[in-house]
Amino acid sequence: MSRNLNQTHADYNKNKKYKICLINNLYKPFNRGGADKITEAISDGFFERGHEIIIITTKPYFRKLPIPNSQFPIYYIPGFFYYLNFIPAAIRIFWHLIDIFDIVTYSRVKRILKKDKPDIVITNNLKGLSCLLPILFKRMGIRHLHILHDIQLIHPSGLLLLGRERELDSPLAKSYAKICAWLFGSPAAVVSPSQWLLDLHKQRGFFKHSALEVARNPIGMKPSEAANRRTTGRIAFMFIGQIEQHKGIEVLLRAFSIFSESNANATLTIIGGGRLRERLQERCRENANIEFTGRINSSAEIQKYLSAASAIIVPSVCYENSPSVIYEAAAAGSPVIGSDLAGIKELITEFGGYLFKPNDPQDLSEALARIVQDINTGAVIYPGRKIVEKYSINNYLSNLERFFK
Repeated sequence: MSRNLNQTHADYNKNKKYKICLINNLYKPFNRGGADKITEAISDGFFERGHEIIIITTKPYFRKLPIPNSQFPIYYIPGFFYYLNFIPAAIRIFWHLIDIFDIVTYSRVKRILKKDKPDIVITNNLKGLSCLLPILFKRMGIRHLHILHDIQLIHPSGLLLLGRERELDSPLAKSYAKICAWLFGSPAAVVSPSQWLLDLHKQRGFFKHSALEVARNPIGMKPSEAANRRTTGRIAFMFIGQIEQHKGIEVLLRAFSIFSESNANATLTIIGGGRLRERLQERCRENANIEFTGRINSSAEIQKYLSAASAIIVPSVCYENSPSVIYEAAAAGSPVIGSDLAGIKELITEFGGYLFKPNDPQDLSEALARIVQDINTGAVIYPGRKIVEKYSINNYLSNLERFFK
């Protein structure tokens, strides 16, 4: 039975230091998504606590290794995962088959582990690094903790779109999930940021003998001084994320077009990068109230935008686990309007915010109108400082350390 991990515990030896190997398929400077940010926050946090850290990740073929700028060793294994979205679907199927049983990467990781001899291995996303690695950890007697981030072990795309739920029950997807469940076995502990994602894996036979925990992702940002100090006036909505179809960017644009017909002073700022960038730029030229900044990598700059926003919009049309932007919005004291789906629903229900029917521009436009009314009447509830403190990186790491023995 799963338990909530985000509580205070003192049943481990805080003074003991460990050598920890963190593994994720992408790491800076090639990082792209939330799992990469979480891996970086965990590695930096454990290092500050005095643990010895090593990182194993991939680097894109044909790209030079970055100039070393880290306090701990980072091993980059060349691969094609970074380019996966640009590989034709027919070829991608064969890539996934090779990736599951990638004995070459298995051997490379084995050499690293033999040389560095870590006490603990914490895995995140292993797509691009071979599903054979959990077998390696077991054979070498290394304690293994796994953090779930998406459905990569259930479906090779790692993505479940609204209206296409039956894809998980196709014969090919079921076979893929069974193979991954068998290879992955039962790590000492498995941590999931959402109950939805953990239940989805349990239903498909994963981690039968592991300790299963629900732990919200850590909020790396400190509470903003501007948090909870909104004033009435110009309404500034904001989207931060990948400019991709599954993030609901088209739904957002249609909803804002409906909403702005009767709210000419409202603005929408869109921050991010992706394949729909050019289409978005065209829409911005058509509507002067939409601003597209492109991608922003600075956390401090992101927090400035978040603190200035009347509300953050998360219009995903896919089943998301635990979007980082909702945590960042909480740190900035910004309310969130999000799709009534999976982990988004869990976070908004807990943090406070507004839900709308996914992939429904009309319902989203009505949600925008509701929050404007609540802001103007003082009825809107902003995320509290206690939420940010509860999910601090220190609390998250303390709870992970319970599984080190």
